[in-house]
Amino acid sequence: MFCSVRLRHCVAVQEPSGFLVRRGSEQVILSDRQIKEAVENGRIVIEPFERKQVQPASYDLRVGHQGATTVSKRMVDIRTAGFVTLEPGDFGVITLHEKIGLDPQHTARFGLRSKYARKGLIATTGPQIDPGFRGRLIIGLANLTPRPILVPYLDDVVSVEFHRLEEPVETPYS
Repeated sequence: MFCSVRLRHCVAVQEPSGFLVRRGSEQVILSDRQIKEAVENGRIVIEPFERKQVQPASYDLRVGHQGATTVSKRMVDIRTAGFVTLEPGDFGVITLHEKIGLDPQHTARFGLRSKYARKGLIATTGPQIDPGFRGRLIIGLANLTPRPILVPYLDDVVSVEFHRLEEPVETPYS
């Protein structure tokens, strides 16, 4: 067991399985219940918030209304078109549907949903959202395959996991 001078702040405990497990830290990844509580209390803002988007330890963010690709060389109104197409070797950016806000004691990390990774897309932005951030995320996507990939409006595209820090940051994102 590795502990600091103050025993109540143990850093790790060796479990019978042989794994070291952190104990006593206040920095955690939020569970589904904790995400809902943080949204209800205003520590995390997700607009619009839909309970069906909450996963066991993350929240699924959806494709927003604007996008652009290097092949099309123009802004696409995804809401009107219904989808944006990433051609083979194409790069595009899309806005996410939800607006996110984090208080000074929360940070977040996001990643592309595996259903898109399995199709051959990679996300080229992120993955960290700093404490104090407020706004809509824009993500870059690259199609690594020899076939077009459709990304529909309001489809779950990235998952975001929220972390509570041991203490608020001194200088939040602005």
